[in-house]
Amino acid sequence: GGAWYSWERKQSTKSESPKGHTKKGFSWNYPKKIFILVGAALVTGYSLNISTLDLQGSTNALDFIESKAGSCSSANVFTYDPEYGFCSPGHVPRAVVIEKAQQILRDKLAPLIPIDKPVACINLHIQTNVGDTALMSAQLKLLRELGVPPNMLVVNTTVPPFNGAIPKEAIEILKNTVDKQGGTVLMAAGGNMGTIYGVNQRLYNAVIEMVPNARVIHLPQSLVVDNLKKFNATTAALYRRHPDLHLFMRDRTSYHLAKSLKMAPDERTYLTPDLAFYLGNLEWRIEGTEPEKPIVWMRRADGETVKGTDFDTTSPIMKNVYGPMDWRGKFCEGDEKLREGLNKHLKTPELKEAYYEAEMMRGCAWLAKGQVVMTDRLHGQILSFLLNKPLVVMQDKTWKGHKFFETWTHVSSMDTKFNPKFEGGLHDAQKLVARYKEGLR
Repeated sequence: GGAWYSWERKQSTKSESPKGHTKKGFSWNYPKKIFILVGAALVTGYSLNISTLDLQGSTNALDFIESKAGSCSSANVFTYDPEYGFCSPGHVPRAVVIEKAQQILRDKLAPLIPIDKPVACINLHIQTNVGDTALMSAQLKLLRELGVPPNMLVVNTTVPPFNGAIPKEAIEILKNTVDKQGGTVLMAAGGNMGTIYGVNQRLYNAVIEMVPNARVIHLPQSLVVDNLKKFNATTAALYRRHPDLHLFMRDRTSYHLAKSLKMAPDERTYLTPDLAFYLGNLEWRIEGTEPEKPIVWMRRADGETVKGTDFDTTSPIMKNVYGPMDWRGKFCEGDEKLREGLNKHLKTPELKEAYYEAEMMRGCAWLAKGQVVMTDRLHGQILSFLLNKPLVVMQDKTWKGHKFFETWTHVSSMDTKFNPKFEGGLHDAQKLVARYKEGLR
């Protein structure tokens, strides 16, 4: 059934795709200009101690990283450490990892979302980015399984025209319905928290200020901050003032940074896997599909690409590689026009739901073009993991793929590798191809 809805005074289950906004659905455009900034820590397993910060003269979290005590080295069984992530003394089959990740997400989130009060979903996307689609689909699946009624206000940043403000009708409902009734505000999962994409954080900040009596839940995010002094005095301070704000962080670097900044009390700051894990095993989506080449290379084509990593795609070594490709951007002609068309024409819940499904099919079909996946995209990593594709994680600009790997997916060590360099990653992928042919997956 349909799963994209709007919260109204009459709680109608119908929804219209707005041009800017309508009485039944609200949107906030995502600008073309984005800000890409280096992450708070380049190595996982580290913590930021806010008490040591010289906030008067310092700007970069890298100056203050302290080694976090403890590690997975003492684990003698596969386990979830709420301060560290997944630990294991050896390889853990992916099915076990996926099931445990789903359990963590369900057990942590279910008690926090009342099903008898209004829910607002902030920043659900209409994007030509399969990662966003996976997160949207997972969020809607979770809400359906928790029994949340399909009467939700949706406020996001993706539908033109962008005017820099939340529509008045949406503000009215946030204040007079969601906040007054003590409802729940769900900030979208993803990688846009902090200073990396300013428009998203500004939306989160504006909504948090509007709903002092509602429960605010940041679904699993990465936190990237480039200017600690400013962020601590503005965004972190705003978060600290809210009496019922819950932060879910998807890698331990982001988790310990959020705790050190005291954005929420420790008991309301959680380390959990990415929400896309709630989709579960996705092998059924590519059942019967034969790979076209031994290796498929998914490479970012946006501002989070590591500079200086171009490779000669005409090299003979590339004959066994499908790619490079990306969900969107320079490897996808007409991407901007496609997004504009989607936002203009997807007007019903059924069309939106069909679009999500089509995007998931597109993404899984691309990843299925190789026996082994090489990728610097976080959701290239996660979807490959869910598809049970042997995988080499590559470096991205903020290292969020590596931070996630070190927190969660590294425990499937036989078929999930990390290598920051293309040549090294290709070598690892070739070794996984050999294992794939031997049936040792």
